[in-house]
Amino acid sequence: MVQDNYFMPDVPRVLWEKRPNIPIIIGTNKDEWAFMELAFVAFGIKNLSTYDEGWFECEYSVLASYLNKSESVNSKSLLEAVYVPYGLAADDHLGWLKLSVS
Repeated sequence: MVQDNYFMPDVPRVLWEKRPNIPIIIGTNKDEWAFMELAFVAFGIKNLSTYDEGWFECEYSVLASYLNKSESVNSKSLLEAVYVPYGLAADDHLGWLKLSVS
């Protein structure tokens, strides 16, 4: 970080010391959906064999339909190219589960 006397009027250490004593909440929801998917498996709503290439294509084709209303770009193929690791087998259930929660 750079002190520019405009947006950042001082260095963070000094700004922190001058900060009023008010409560703050710090957290993350990075793995929030992972908990849900694992709960689905634990309670028998889904099983590990649910997660495969066909499941991905079904789930992400819905997501792709929200991203692209025209047919000029194949959004599902784009999502696959970005998110599916090279060499992930169609029946690697744990690999597809990891993909769904990352």
